[in-house]
Amino acid sequence: MGLFSRNSNDDTSSELLESAGLPSSVDLNEDYFEPELPVKAQAAAKPSRRAVSYGIEDAISLMRKLPSDNMEVVVSVVKQTLESTQISVDDIIADANDKEERLLNKNTQLEKEIQDLQQQIATRNKQITELLEDHKETVSVRERLQLANDLKEKTQPKPRKPLVETKPTPDAEPSGTGAPHLPH
Repeated sequence: MGLFSRNSNDDTSSELLESAGLPSSVDLNEDYFEPELPVKAQAAAKPSRRAVSYGIEDAISLMRKLPSDNMEVVVSVVKQTLESTQISVDDIIADANDKEERLLNKNTQLEKEIQDLQQQIATRNKQITELLEDHKETVSVRERLQLANDLKEKTQPKPRKPLVETKPTPDAEPSGTGAPHLPH
């Protein structure tokens, strides 16, 4: 018959098994197998968030629509209704706990960012104060130096202009040019 027949008289199946190069029971000793390497223990990873078909967001949406005057009756009816549709209230509570943790972590992160930004603002305000003080001092010193210049000009006699303007004679060279004077 075939490979899977239980007939021990079938020599073709045993020939096929032997010719395939498969190990026999004699071959299968400890030397045949590779030694197993020890498995290193890994740190337990935080379990991934459960995928819930009906989570806290759905429950929040539902509870917003329900009356809040007799809360015990409302939550009792909600619980029974959810469980009748195979929705686990415990899974919703676990999802709510996960969401609470995420919200608190985000809140902490935002508070830290605000603190960092406030520190940057304080640093910038200090820089602005220092710049304004430096500007004020610079203006003050410049004004004093300008006053000193103005006072020097007032106290220093001005050079008088001669009453008669003298013109250079045609024979005289203009001073400092070194160029010969050409007559007109």
